[in-house]
Amino acid sequence: MGAGNRVRQFEHRFYQGEPSLSDAVETCNEGGEPIAKFGEYQILSGADGYELVKGRRTVGIFKEASIESERAIFKLSTGMLLEVTDDGTREIFTKAKAGLHGLTASDGSLYGGRRTHSYNIRFESESPELVDLYSEYFEDVYDRQMQRDIDRGFPRAMIGDKMAFYDLKNYSAKTGPYTWDVPIAYLDKEGAAEWLKCFFSGDGTVKLACAGKDYDIAFDSTHRAGLEQIQALLLEEFGIRSTLKPRPRRDRPGHRPGYNLRIRDEVKFAEEIGSYKKEHIERLKKILEKKRG
Repeated sequence: MGAGNRVRQFEHRFYQGEPSLSDAVETCNEGGEPIAKFGEYQILSGADGYELVKGRRTVGIFKEASIESERAIFKLSTGMLLEVTDDGTREIFTKAKAGLHGLTASDGSLYGGRRTHSYNIRFESESPELVDLYSEYFEDVYDRQMQRDIDRGFPRAMIGDKMAFYDLKNYSAKTGPYTWDVPIAYLDKEGAAEWLKCFFSGDGTVKLACAGKDYDIAFDSTHRAGLEQIQALLLEEFGIRSTLKPRPRRDRPGHRPGYNLRIRDEVKFAEEIGSYKKEHIERLKKILEKKRG
């Protein structure tokens, strides 16, 4: 493909299997050198960056690429990456967007919508380190700084942003109780670990067991369907086993039933998932120290 060919650059959104293309005009890399091939897709390197080609069609041109043995990764906008493998293409979350979504599912939420013409995103936690992380990830994904204040004694980050509101909502971010889903289709292994780590930081516990010698690791939620998705992701992606049980009614008088997802492979969870919450980190360290000792 020589100079002057018309290249239709893909828009922000990419769907599994085939790209969504716009009519933007770009110049192809003249005499681009083939550097990698994944199934029907070929990657060329040239002066303009990296050109992704399928057959005789240019899918897109990128300034940066991460090429591994089994896949290539290209950066899109708003915290999305394009993953290319022998099986085709799909959009996946960056680490920051995976973490932002996981934190939102635990102690955050989206408020408003078309009826109120307000588009608010909030995150509140008793752990300031989690509020800091949420703000950092939001700025990384959407290039905007959140406001900070104290609400009912707890630190809070918040912002009104219509684009970010609907972007997160489109990936089943939490808009109220029992409304969130784990965005499994958009998570590679790194993204899955980050989503789980961030959700656990907000809605997880590391407590001494009854005997007082070992620690129990568990996810707690009233959203059973969400915990079932977490249970499946832990097992399928990391081989971490867990047990899902209802919490006793006496623990939640006058409230909806709660559920407890107890981790059975504590050491593996501590090594591969972990937490950002300070009190969790200290207790997870003790689990690993006991293993090494």
